Order: sequence, then C-alpha cells, then structure tokens
Amino acid sequence: MKALSIKHLNKNKILNDINLDIEAGEIVALVGPNGSGKSTLVNLLTGLYDSQNSIMINDNIINNHSNILECVSVVFQHFQFNAFSIVENLVMHSSVTLEEEKSIYKVLDCVGLKEKIENFPNKLNTYITNELDQHGANFSGGELQRLAIARMLLNMKEIIIMDEPTSALDNDVKREILDIVLENTRNTIFIYITHDPNDMQKFDHIIYLGDEYEKSL
Repeated sequence: MKALSIKHLNKNKILNDINLDIEAGEIVALVGPNGSGKSTLVNLLTGLYDSQNSIMINDNIINNHSNILECVSVVFQHFQFNAFSIVENLVMHSSVTLEEEKSIYKVLDCVGLKEKIENFPNKLNTYITNELDQHGANFSGGELQRLAIARMLLNMKEIIIMDEPTSALDNDVKREILDIVLENTRNTIFIYITHDPNDMQKFDHIIYLGDEYEKSL
C-alpha cells in the first residue's frame, strides 16, 4: 500500500525535490545535521506548511491540515503541555472510565512514569505545573518528553512521526524508549527524525538529508 509520498521544493531549497514512498508497516529514520531540513519535512507532513498537493496517503492527495491530523500522530521537537492535569494533557478530557485509566497507566508504565504519578496524592488529576494549582507537580525536561511520547501512544494513528523526541534523555533511556515505541507501532508507518545515527539498525530504511548525506539506504 502506498501510504505517503512527498515532493517539495521551497524558495530556499532547504528541501529540494524530495520524494518518499513509504509502505504501511515500515519504519523509517530521517537523519541529518541541524539545518538539513528535518523539521521542515515534519511541518510538511503534518500540514503546518503548504505541501502544494504533494502529500498522498493511500493514493489520495491530502492538502488539509485537519485531514492530515486524522491520519498522523506526532511528537514535535518542541512539544507543548497546558497547565492542566496530567490526564487532560494525555487524553484531552478529565473524566475517564476505569478501562481508559488502565490504558493510561499501562502506557505510563511503558515510558517509566507510572510509579511517580501513582505516588501523587491526586494521581492522574495532578496538575503538570503549579501555575494554576499550588499542589501541581514539576517535571524535568526528560519526564516531559516521556509524557509527550505517552500522549502519542494513547492517540495512535496510522502514521507516527517523532521529531527528535528523546533529546533530553541519556543514551540508555533513549534506546529503551525507542524499543517501546517500535514495539507499539508495528502496524503503522513510523518516521523517526534525528541527527543521531545511533540505533539505525532498527529501521527498515534510512534517509539522509544534507549536503554531506547524499545517500540513502
């Protein structure tokens, strides 16, 4: 199944005539130095930049940001959380069923935050910061990255895009989180964007961006 095709030529030639054909179930790494166009490509794939009808999913042209997000789950390099509860930030509502709560804790366990959050007096209803609630919790940069990945896993779509999602984590934790994500995204298209060439053996295809990366595997 042809799942995604991109062709882009912008004014500054950050990306020049890029073509990608990715099949369902494939995992792809986009690798390149800072400034090579990796994040620009993410913005194209998620509809934040105009793709000029060059994105195709299942042979259908996708040119609407809302339509793209129906198919794509993304963890941006610069992700955002609101000063609300953990559960609201993860699933966008505060009233969850027992089954939903079990699913949330299962994913939090995967990213190594279950025990920490269970120990909060208000558990999932704990506010992420103390901006609106003096009893809110403060999370480190690495913990916020884990929460962002948990949010993605709880809102899985057919295409998963992760843009430098583990930059605040040490190498051992990076590999552990990547393994968890790969295990949970087997039936999706998974696009992992990084400037770090480590662990590339885990991917079906590697696409190199930048003048010094004029090759693809």
